Amino acid sequence: MTAPRLSIHEKILDAAVEQFAADGFEGTNMDVIALHARVAKPTIYNHFKDKAALYLASIEYMLSRNRATIASPSFARLPAEGGLLKVALELTWLFGRDDDMLMFCKMCIAGNDRFQTATDTFLRNGPWRGTDEIASLLRVWHERGELQIERPSFAARQLSELCKTDIFDARLFGGPAHATEEECRFTAEQAVKTFLARYGVD
Repeated sequence: MTAPRLSIHEKILDAAVEQFAADGFEGTNMDVIALHARVAKPTIYNHFKDKAALYLASIEYMLSRNRATIASPSFARLPAEGGLLKVALELTWLFGRDDDMLMFCKMCIAGNDRFQTATDTFLRNGPWRGTDEIASLLRVWHERGELQIERPSFAARQLSELCKTDIFDARLFGGPAHATEEECRFTAEQAVKTFLARYGVD
């Protein structure tokens, strides 16, 4: 099966995510984005008001792609333990190995008053909305009697934090560029074990 063709709008966003993640907001050049997207520079401004608008849209676009894999509705068809492991593996890969997410996270943390909107966009479309979608999966497993969870949103945030253990903070603050695949899997497996020890049904 061939991958669906990207629209011009998506091509611009793909190129913008790559450039903003590599060069930051100030260092990103709209001419370079146009070159990588294979569009004329005026075409970008037909889709986005200015560089700041493209930056915000890039954050939303990147995070929406991540959410689609982290909390896929298809996971709900799995038993709770298997579904949780799928979620945890996606999260640990994101925290341990995804360069775009890491750089956007760093830029938002370092943002100033001018880009408070970017930080808000990152939080709203990333951690907050992402854990809401994980919480939806937890509710399904709770209703099937496979988990006992009174506050799914809180539990979803707990799972997310467990999946950062040993692989995210070091990257965020200038440590190793990537966790290994083995480290990501180990962290995911341990996160699920810990989560089930708290919320699993005997």
